[in-house]
Amino acid sequence: MAKARNISNPAEEWVLLQKGDKLAFERIYRANIQPMYRFGLSITADEATVMDAIHDIFADIWQKHDRLGDTDNVKFYLLKSLKNRLLRIRSVDTRFTDLEETLGLDIDNQELGDDQQKNQEMEELLSLQILELAPRQREIIHLKFFEGLSHQQIADLLQMNPQSAKNLLHRAIESLRKNLTQFKSFVLLAVGYVG
Repeated sequence: MAKARNISNPAEEWVLLQKGDKLAFERIYRANIQPMYRFGLSITADEATVMDAIHDIFADIWQKHDRLGDTDNVKFYLLKSLKNRLLRIRSVDTRFTDLEETLGLDIDNQELGDDQQKNQEMEELLSLQILELAPRQREIIHLKFFEGLSHQQIADLLQMNPQSAKNLLHRAIESLRKNLTQFKSFVLLAVGYVG
């Protein structure tokens, strides 16, 4: 009778998974499903979206097991994969909300009326203002707020040191804040004038 393997080292399980071991795949899944679920809920409150994303990740891992790269931290790899997937599928509204909060554009809905319409208008305005930025500033805004990358990841991607990336992001945010704050003042004056 074959003796069941009892491997507790996730890195060893990963190597077995790369070789197509279904038991290793199952053990990795069972060991990480709950931490991934809890982490996913910290990104989005939509439980179905989190579970779909987790299952998609594991389906991809199994389908591409022979092409997976090495990792010395399986849990980190899985959490990072989940974060990236959730950020990609997260709604555009939520992404704009993050950027609007960073810009300090908390527009009081009582001042401007219909919530959904005004949010859509602000998103359209924000999109237009982003297009007005210099190319590198547009790129860094997209990487930070729409792709959810860290300062270090952005710096690596843009081939600059982390402080330069932070400075570029700060200048881009300040440009957006200035332009959008001026627009907000104009809208509030116009609403007050019309009302």
